[in-house]
Amino acid sequence: MTSCSSSGGEGYRSGEPDNGVGTAMISRMFTKYISVALQNLIQRRLKVIYMDSRGQVSLEYLLLILVVLIVLGGVTIPLIGSSIEASTDVSRASDAKVAVQTIANAADIVYANGPGAKRTVSFYIPVNGVIITGNNSVIFTVTYTNGTASNITAPTQYNLTSQSVNVQRGWYTAVIYWPLNSNSVVVTNVTRK
Repeated sequence: MTSCSSSGGEGYRSGEPDNGVGTAMISRMFTKYISVALQNLIQRRLKVIYMDSRGQVSLEYLLLILVVLIVLGGVTIPLIGSSIEASTDVSRASDAKVAVQTIANAADIVYANGPGAKRTVSFYIPVNGVIITGNNSVIFTVTYTNGTASNITAPTQYNLTSQSVNVQRGWYTAVIYWPLNSNSVVVTNVTRK
């Protein structure tokens, strides 16, 4: 009786001596199995190598981005610092302009109301300095962050009594009035709130 084995049967019969055909088949199968296993191993190894090179590329990109950020930071931080100083200077000049305009407008209103008129105003002084009145103007000197100074001037339509008042940064009130029997408006009682 002849039977085929489950391995493909190429002439191998049970009970008959092995004539080399079964051994050759097993050898081919083993070689094929080893070949497939080696191919799988090589492919896996190549994937690992490929993933390692991708990791290296990622690290190189991260380092490149870090260098770009350092360079940009080195360039932009001084620019930001100077722009902050410039905006601070603009803010101080604007606040000083509002302060002198407030006093000058109040002086014009008092003069328009006639002798004996009085007005109290409130204003903000942005930096320490001196308010100077007289010669139909109110002047405040602002010192900027770079050390330069600028006179902020607000003209008045009428004459003011000449005087100077030292002020520090903060909120102030001032009384502007036109005394009886006088030709000029007086800025007085400049007090800190």
